[in-house]
Amino acid sequence: MKNVLIWLLPLYLPAQNQKPLFTAELALWKNNKPAAVSITFDDADYTEFEYAFPLLEKYGFKATFGIVGEWTQDNASFSAEPGYFNIKKMGWKQLKTLSQNGHELAAHGYHHRKFPPVTQPEILLEETAKVKKLIETRTGKTVYTYHYPYSFVHEPLKKAVRRAGFRFGRAGEKSWKYNNPKTFDPYEIVSVAILNDTTPSAGQLKKLLENQQGRWLVLMYHRLFPRGSKEMKIMQYHKVFNTYSLYPETFEKHMQILKQSHYWIAPVIEVGSYALERRHARLKWKKHCGRYVLKLFIDDPHYDFGIPLTVILKTSAKSLIIKQNKHTHTMATQAGTVLLKMYPNEKISLKIVE
Repeated sequence: MKNVLIWLLPLYLPAQNQKPLFTAELALWKNNKPAAVSITFDDADYTEFEYAFPLLEKYGFKATFGIVGEWTQDNASFSAEPGYFNIKKMGWKQLKTLSQNGHELAAHGYHHRKFPPVTQPEILLEETAKVKKLIETRTGKTVYTYHYPYSFVHEPLKKAVRRAGFRFGRAGEKSWKYNNPKTFDPYEIVSVAILNDTTPSAGQLKKLLENQQGRWLVLMYHRLFPRGSKEMKIMQYHKVFNTYSLYPETFEKHMQILKQSHYWIAPVIEVGSYALERRHARLKWKKHCGRYVLKLFIDDPHYDFGIPLTVILKTSAKSLIIKQNKHTHTMATQAGTVLLKMYPNEKISLKIVE
């Protein structure tokens, strides 16, 4: 029998009826979750650490936090955009705590400003590379994701982000709200902004999740201010609608809704890398000494991130004998399905138990 190299792999016995023993395919998302969600924050406001971080830990979620280089000092400090009031920002102490607890630190520009498309390419490259180097120097960890300030993005800026060594660029909402794992642009990942405490409402957020249909939803948060805080009072006094702020109890309600979705909730680097690696992955099998040998290939080394992909095995057999990483074990099928974790270039051997 010849080797087969396709997305869905039916494996056969040499019987006359040639009925398939089982099929193997790559899950769209990790652990065969129906969809994916990433929780992202911009500006590294201190309230993200004070209120959001404990709630993320409570519900078992990891998020992506965007850092503005010029606003970040050793200790927490106050800074403001032109025409806006001072807001307390996290220092490196708080940011390192987030990183040590499994959250992703992303770049949000060295300066929080829009750079027009006519900006010299070397200036764009300096702006993006400078903040990347700063975060990596202070944390000792590689930075893979760039949050475009004001979600303002154009082709020259995307090129600079790529040249600076980033893997992903998160933008804002377009005419669509979701990222298709098979076609999304890694340097223009769309996101849905949380505009205020009621937009989106709990019902709207539930609807967003219900309409995902296997896609990737990225949520963009900013500040969390308590009721009665001076910051909320200032914005209410000036009748600011898009405050990009919400109450901590509203954020917790969002986390409860996400928990109930049973989707894969993970930082941009994890979800994006899985989707890109899967986009370039192929399964190949052959029969050898009464067993089936399955191997995972990546067709472009640039997209071999060394992360495991989920393989779905479907069979009418009651169990499978699986040899993986020199360990042999028997796995019973659940509703005719077995999920396996495979790394790029890894081989597993399978034997069917009738």
